Amino acid sequence: MTPVVYETGTAPFERRIGKRVPTAGLDVRWVEPRWGRPSTEPPREWNGQVDDVSVTGAAIRGPADLPVGPGTKAVVRFSGQDSGVIVRRIEATDEPSVLRYGVELAVVHPTLRSRIFAAVARHDDAGGARSDERS
Repeated sequence: MTPVVYETGTAPFERRIGKRVPTAGLDVRWVEPRWGRPSTEPPREWNGQVDDVSVTGAAIRGPADLPVGPGTKAVVRFSGQDSGVIVRRIEATDEPSVLRYGVELAVVHPTLRSRIFAAVARHDDAGGARSDERS
């Protein structure tokens, strides 16, 4: 992903708040929110995989038929715990049935927050390049 960059006359300025770092094996479940549905019905769920994260957002792969769009509030489940996200953008992938959803982390369960912060810290300690700087 290419970040939005503004020319300031002296050096480029990136709009992104936190740097993105790659994740390895961070699987989540997209969970259909229960808003407006009886609680006796089980929510529909879909598999997802986190490509990269920052302390404020993530890129999560999921099926193309997820009932979400930009601006939609959504729920992702990690280790049985739900977190709230807001879908900000949707991008195509090499697989027609899979899309990449750029999300803002809104209400993050401590279990997922710890995993995200650990990934960012490991990346910083290793001195790695940001995922959006990879070729």
